[in-house]
Amino acid sequence: MLTAAILAFPSPWKHKLIGIALGWIAIQGLNLVRIVSLFFLGLWNETAFEWAHLYLWQALIMLDALVVWLLWIRALPAREATSEVAA
Repeated sequence: MLTAAILAFPSPWKHKLIGIALGWIAIQGLNLVRIVSLFFLGLWNETAFEWAHLYLWQALIMLDALVVWLLWIRALPAREATSEVAA
């Protein structure tokens, strides 16, 4: 989803590739936290594990992708305004 959002946004390819790379790192970092937390939840309570796995972490990963995309948009350089003179 993040890659599709970045590719669909009108920006230079250099910025798109940087956004995709940093977004991938951010999502994989959160995914590592997800795996560790689910491991410990699984040891503690199977019901809590199921709920966190099926509902909580899916929403958090999507929220992470949205936040990374919004931060990427804010980090883009401002587009140059073109002034067109009516003929």
